[in-house]
Amino acid sequence: MGKWLTFYADRFQHPGSSLLVPATAALSAHWATGQSHEEDEHLGTILAWLDTGEHGTGSDAALAAEDPVDHPPAGPATDPTFDNTVLAPLIRRYHENVSSRAECARVEARIESALRGQLIGTWHMVWRAIDVLASLDPGSHVAERWGDDLDAFTRTAEWIENSPAAQPKRDAAVTAAKRLYELERAHARYEAQRAFDDPLVMAEARMVGEAFAGTVTAAEPNRRVGRSLRPLITVETTDQVRLTAGEERLCSPTRIRQKAELLSVSELRGGLEVVLELSEGMGRGPEPEPGSVPEVGEQVCYSRLTTKIRPMPQFPGRADTPWTHGGPPADYVPTDEDAVEEWQ
Repeated sequence: MGKWLTFYADRFQHPGSSLLVPATAALSAHWATGQSHEEDEHLGTILAWLDTGEHGTGSDAALAAEDPVDHPPAGPATDPTFDNTVLAPLIRRYHENVSSRAECARVEARIESALRGQLIGTWHMVWRAIDVLASLDPGSHVAERWGDDLDAFTRTAEWIENSPAAQPKRDAAVTAAKRLYELERAHARYEAQRAFDDPLVMAEARMVGEAFAGTVTAAEPNRRVGRSLRPLITVETTDQVRLTAGEERLCSPTRIRQKAELLSVSELRGGLEVVLELSEGMGRGPEPEPGSVPEVGEQVCYSRLTTKIRPMPQFPGRADTPWTHGGPPADYVPTDEDAVEEWQ
């Protein structure tokens, strides 16, 4: 059980994973409310902004949802007033009557009833959040990320079945380095996928100069460099292009497998003119496949973001851990202290 809980806790940190998702984070990623990010961590208030009901405005509905009496706070921590005035006396009564099995059973029932009253509202709100999220069309990369979750789950199941040894509380240096690299790689890929699936996310990249959108004004689809097909397209844009000519490999959300090299950026009246050289993703024939090269008048977007997975670098083996990172780690031997949690 500990290995499985560790897997879910680790997967929660994996960008784009769908195995363990806070309802508040999922909702705030798709809707903007009139309250702060910290206030969006309250499930009741963010749902109130999305469905104001009889309150008329989002702010009035959110204010009503903050009442801990009518709407107990969502989450594993109960309301302090409830803890002090309801729960604590019941717990004391339970311990005072521990010798009486009948009385303990009655107090247990009251504790269960009191906690159910605190938690049942959250249970229903989570399902409301699921229904709201289910009304959205999934992005084109959602299925791919879910497949990654399934692969990770399968690998973990096989490891647990075939590895009876205890799991170390802390990763060794090499294992930690591999995990950090994987998280960084997954984060870059997830950011690119979100931008390719959502024009509003791509707009953020355009604002900081990592992407641009515009209209194709000229195209040479059959241009060749030696024996290689290298079409040119010219794009006019009003975005601020802060990409380096001759060094960038750009990608378009509509042609992810195609590479575009930025050849030049020149000023026009009221905008910029960008010349791109295309490669890959155009078929294997002497001419590009239909639709593989943007046509004049087409609206296009190019970004330095890419969904291509970077290869894992060569990390040293466990026995070759350098001395700067403690040298080869000793074999893990579990102790009673390893079971102690910070909150204990």
